[in-house]
Amino acid sequence: MAGAVGMAEGSRTDATGGSTAFRQAGWLLLVGGVLAAASTALHPVTLNPRDSAAVLDAVRANSTRWIAVHVTLGVGVAAWSLGWFAVYQGLRDAGRARWSGAGAMLAVAALAVWIPLLALEAAGLPLIARATPPGHSPLGWNAAWPATLAGGYVATGLYWLAGIAAAWDLAAPPAGTPGGVATSPAAAPAGSSRPEADGPAGARPLPPADAGGNGRREPRRQGAGGPAVPLGISLAALLPGLPGMAIAWFIPAVAVPVLLATLLPGALWALLLAWRMVMRRGGPPGAVRGRPR
Repeated sequence: MAGAVGMAEGSRTDATGGSTAFRQAGWLLLVGGVLAAASTALHPVTLNPRDSAAVLDAVRANSTRWIAVHVTLGVGVAAWSLGWFAVYQGLRDAGRARWSGAGAMLAVAALAVWIPLLALEAAGLPLIARATPPGHSPLGWNAAWPATLAGGYVATGLYWLAGIAAAWDLAAPPAGTPGGVATSPAAAPAGSSRPEADGPAGARPLPPADAGGNGRREPRRQGAGGPAVPLGISLAALLPGLPGMAIAWFIPAVAVPVLLATLLPGALWALLLAWRMVMRRGGPPGAVRGRPR
């Protein structure tokens, strides 16, 4: 039984000590971020919730490009959702997950919002545009377009909240590092008579590598600590995006510069975090600047 538990835990880390979940998260966030950025850059500027006819004109001008952009965006946001869920898995395996589980659920909810919106835009809008004269919009689309645009902002906001939740956990040092929680018997001073230092009578003390951040026996979790990210930097990058999207909605004339100024820092933060996880930076618990303690 103990061997089966060890194999299950060991499957989450590789031979180099890097967390498999974190590396998977890094690749998913990188792929998703690049695809979402590319599709956004190629997307026609349709940010006015009160001009539904302009959207149909953009679709009519190049329906192939419109479909390709939204299919690419769908793949990108799916990868992002899986990426934030994998970040939570890595943090959970490292004993660092407090808020990232809720963040993973927000990322899944964002994908649930995106799927019907992107299906409508990729499959439905070309048909509506083909049946509508230029410069006009059916009554149903006049009502649906503001809801569609608002849904895109809501889904993006959920991703930003997922990033904030993960950032809160990533800011906490892994157990066994300076500032982290050290609950293994080895962390107690020599000669200490405390029960947590000596363990129950007759019990064999756990070596440092067998104790996780929550004090339970967790075989072979060393190396799954993941990166440590300063919370202040994370919040400075992510928080402006939330009011930025509200401003873009209410004042569409300034939507492009406002969205670039407020969302780009958060997107770059996520890509840099993903790159660190792919490169397996942020050493295992018990390691300081790449050297074992």
